Amino acid sequence: MAATVDLDRNRYVINANSKNDPNLDLDLRAVVNLRDANNPTYEVTSLNLRGANLTALGFYTGGDLRVQGNLNANISGSSLNTLNGTIRGTNVVLVRDNQPFAFDTLSAKITQTATRAALDFNSNIVAAKLDGNVHLGDLAPELQQHLDRYFDLPGVRYAAGSADRRFTYSLQLKDGKLATKLVPGLKEISPFTLAGDYSRRDARLTANTSIPVIRYENYRVDSLRLNVGSDASKLDYGLRMAQAAQDTTLKLRRPSIIGNVADNKVFTRVAILGDSANREQPGAGRHAAGPDGARPHRRGGVSICRCPRASHQLREVERWPQQLRALLPHRCRGGRRPAPDQRPQHAGPAKPESRGGYFAAGRHVQQF
Repeated sequence: MAATVDLDRNRYVINANSKNDPNLDLDLRAVVNLRDANNPTYEVTSLNLRGANLTALGFYTGGDLRVQGNLNANISGSSLNTLNGTIRGTNVVLVRDNQPFAFDTLSAKITQTATRAALDFNSNIVAAKLDGNVHLGDLAPELQQHLDRYFDLPGVRYAAGSADRRFTYSLQLKDGKLATKLVPGLKEISPFTLAGDYSRRDARLTANTSIPVIRYENYRVDSLRLNVGSDASKLDYGLRMAQAAQDTTLKLRRPSIIGNVADNKVFTRVAILGDSANREQPGAGRHAAGPDGARPHRRGGVSICRCPRASHQLREVERWPQQLRALLPHRCRGGRRPAPDQRPQHAGPAKPESRGGYFAAGRHVQQF
């Protein structure tokens, strides 16, 4: 690489080019101004990156990764909380293990002041937006403190405050076909948008999305819906699907996982539609697990009990795929009915056998 640098009192004007290195081919013009240590600026007037082998240069170790494209940027700030500026790229192409991913254009704008923090990223593959008054460097600690309201997190302590810290956000997948090239094993995913908001004053955190189709290896999920919401007392969550299947060996109708987190416990209800009358067959229990991670003696901390009126596919445990059978207690994996003295004790007056299906219970059975 050949470069000339014009230095004037901590202001650097850089002209560089590399044409003979097989791993780096570029022309660069940039200005770095460090005169103000509290607010340094970095301006990439032009970067014509004809090719860079990030693996050979030591920036990536997960395989062969190369990049090319044109880029200009104007960025200022001394930390993540003071970062401001714009980035724009054209004709950007990532090549991973000889598989190209073309970004026609990509752009990012970051705006942060004393009272506002906003991020707007856009490309032909993904887009993301964030707007509120929580600075970028404070996002992770803020969310950790919010979750600590409901469940003790190691090294985190929730501290109530009068300031109303808030933001809205969205993440959009535009091109599902390119996503399948980026994620090993992912065969199909529909474009989708994940969106929500946060307010410390209202103890509100929401997340909502709907994905028509996901195919990963030999699994398929149809009409997946995720809904998360919280208030001062609990955090609710729900994951619902029209159908989940593994090839032709297992098909579950309208499976759902619904529950909440509160008082340092996680409550979960699992259900599967079991017959043609659209009745919910499995009795899915609510369970709670403590912060110490303690689990009962059953494998994975989850006990699965079989009821005589369960759907045929659920009763045929020995036909379940190995990954799912591994979650069952050892005595249930062969498909034999547990002896009466081996079945979990149920709390409450309802009897799972009267409803048929399966139920799952964690550390402490609360209600059925």
